[in-house]
Amino acid sequence: MASDSEEFKEKFKEYYAEYEVLDSLRNYEDDILKIAIYHFESSENYIYPKVKHLESKLKVKVSGENWLDLSHNNAHKGHALKKLQDMFNISSSETMAFGDFNNDLEMLALADFSFAMANAHPNVTKAANYRTKSNDEFGVETILDKLLES
Repeated sequence: MASDSEEFKEKFKEYYAEYEVLDSLRNYEDDILKIAIYHFESSENYIYPKVKHLESKLKVKVSGENWLDLSHNNAHKGHALKKLQDMFNISSSETMAFGDFNNDLEMLALADFSFAMANAHPNVTKAANYRTKSNDEFGVETILDKLLES
């Protein structure tokens, strides 16, 4: 983390169990897997326009109302899901996935049973084959309960 804002630290703790505050990213020597950038109002409106030019070199994803992720082009949920499908010989017709933001798009494309949460980004709603309740209304659990009942 390259911020000493207490307000940001409190938000950050909601998403990351472990972190370290750095004085400068210039001195960081370990591998960087992902850069997650936060904006208190809107990552899509305020961060994305400033980094979208990086899309030819990096995976640039608005991953939440306030978050934007920069990572290697293969560092996304779809890449991981495809590896699991191939490893266990699972078809898209045997795959269920749930998403709410743009960082879920590649994953949803690999699942015939792709669900957009009620609070999903419009891109996710358009990409998914089905809808469910919002995260706060236990949308995933609702669908899994129905699946277990059948």
